[in-house]
Amino acid sequence: MFDAEAAAGKDLVTVMEFIGDGGGAWTVNVANGMPSVTEGASENPDIVMTQSPDTFMQIFLGMTDPMTAMQEGNVQVQGMENMMTYGSMFPPLDPAREIPTMDGAPPLG
Repeated sequence: MFDAEAAAGKDLVTVMEFIGDGGGAWTVNVANGMPSVTEGASENPDIVMTQSPDTFMQIFLGMTDPMTAMQEGNVQVQGMENMMTYGSMFPPLDPAREIPTMDGAPPLG
């Protein structure tokens, strides 16, 4: 759920570090407003979010509030000062919003 309009002209490197079963690290790099995802952790991220895959999916699907997950210790964040930028680029899932595809197929939703 990437908001290209909010990301226009911005750069942000985020590492999603998953712990436990199904764990691993992924880097989400937004450069000049365009996102890319690579396996592994960047050496100099702006944000590192550490959580279980289950916590990530619960937040992604809107079943858990991200702030509550952080307060309860289910998500640890390094680089908290960059979370407003991250949140604007990757807003919560809106079930009513059409999801554009990248391959020219009709939007999902």
